[in-house]
Amino acid sequence: MKDCPDRNFSRSPQDFEARSEAKYEGQRVDGTHAVNGTIYLETRSEDFQCSYNPAGDTMVDFYAEGKSQPTFVKGGGSPHMRAP
Repeated sequence: MKDCPDRNFSRSPQDFEARSEAKYEGQRVDGTHAVNGTIYLETRSEDFQCSYNPAGDTMVDFYAEGKSQPTFVKGGGSPHMRAP
């Protein structure tokens, strides 16, 4: 479950450094594990939630900016990433 706070959230690789904090919140009644946190961007902060399968070894949902981000879960990077 360590990949949630370690993911690259910056708008592009060269834009800026972002700091994040994350906390394991425990296992939900459906068996998934919750990690909630905050990313501190250059001009704002954003809360995020990561959900992991019952074994805790695969991210199954990433929620940020008010919605699920399925591309991010599949290794596609932040929804803000731009191609160089």
